[in-house]
Amino acid sequence: MPEGTPILAAHDAIVFNVKDNPNGYGKYVLLVSGERQDKTYISTIYGHCRNIIVVPGQLVVAGQQIAEMSNTGFVISGGTEYWGNAPAGRGVHFHFGVMILTDPIPGTQQLG
Repeated sequence: MPEGTPILAAHDAIVFNVKDNPNGYGKYVLLVSGERQDKTYISTIYGHCRNIIVVPGQLVVAGQQIAEMSNTGFVISGGTEYWGNAPAGRGVHFHFGVMILTDPIPGTQQLG
């Protein structure tokens, strides 16, 4: 997708972390849901962002824009630049991860 493409929250959650790790996901957002009926929590991570527009502790709803797609952080594979033939050589992309948590994270219990 083009640089700046909106990244949307996959679920209702609290913004648990907004960080910049140049040796990993670059600028990223970590969301954690409230407790679900099965007593689990959903955690999602959105990596390699730019212009993150949420802050830790903020409540977000599914479909709400949280950031924009970019190419921040560590983006090589096997020591070789991976994005050489990508649009504009930029390799605009993002990493999306989902975890099911069985233990509550402080501050998320009241979201259920």
